[in-house]
Amino acid sequence: MDVLVTGGTGFVGSYLCDELVARGHDVTALGRNPRAAEFDRDVATARGDVTDYESIEPHFEGVDCVVQLVALSPLFKPDGGDEMHFSVHRDGTENAVDAAEEHDVERFVQLSALGADPDGATAYIRAKGEAENVVEASSLDSVVYRPSVVFGDGGEFVPFTRKRDAVPARLR
Repeated sequence: MDVLVTGGTGFVGSYLCDELVARGHDVTALGRNPRAAEFDRDVATARGDVTDYESIEPHFEGVDCVVQLVALSPLFKPDGGDEMHFSVHRDGTENAVDAAEEHDVERFVQLSALGADPDGATAYIRAKGEAENVVEASSLDSVVYRPSVVFGDGGEFVPFTRKRDAVPARLR
């Protein structure tokens, strides 16, 4: 199966791409800076930004499955403020869905977030909820996956919690 992983050069994506290749799939990791990616297996890379449809659309040609992993951290306010969550999560997902529909992709997998809700408490949760709505309203055979905390070697969650430990208890 030919699999395109948007955000494939990121934390989750790099592990997923290696695993998909190990299972016999042809995999392309799409990212804004694919040269920075490190893979243990033979993963093709492509440059694209989900917020720019023209930069990603050609990479969907001949793809059987798209795994949409592009995400900003929920732990920190992104450069550009909360609106960036909507630009990347909702609008980026809309671009990926549109490209997948344009190229008759058979399957679309969306990485969302536990508690994703268009009426949620944070911009991250609202944007993820709106992105789910985009996927569900599409014509694609799709699945939305809602993990809670994702952590492991190279991730940001454990270092983030260590920052909390560095704060004196009287200031917490």
